[in-house]
Amino acid sequence: MYFITFIDDCSKYTYVYLIKHKYQAFQMFKNYKLEVENQKRKKIKIIVSNKGGEYFSMKFSSFCEENRIIHQTSALYTAK
Repeated sequence: MYFITFIDDCSKYTYVYLIKHKYQAFQMFKNYKLEVENQKRKKIKIIVSNKGGEYFSMKFSSFCEENRIIHQTSALYTAK
């Protein structure tokens, strides 16, 4: 069992999702994006992730490109 968190840098509002497998991270990001856009009426412009493999699939990259989301990565072994 894993969990994935998405934190809004501006408001520090945090979403936590439980997942069974790391490959579910992409689906959880899509769920998070829908929630943010529906509840906050804001668009995600940038996502910062660690260098975990779950964020580097072609599907994830294409999704970010299609939605004009810039994908940045943090340095290895940092808390961001």
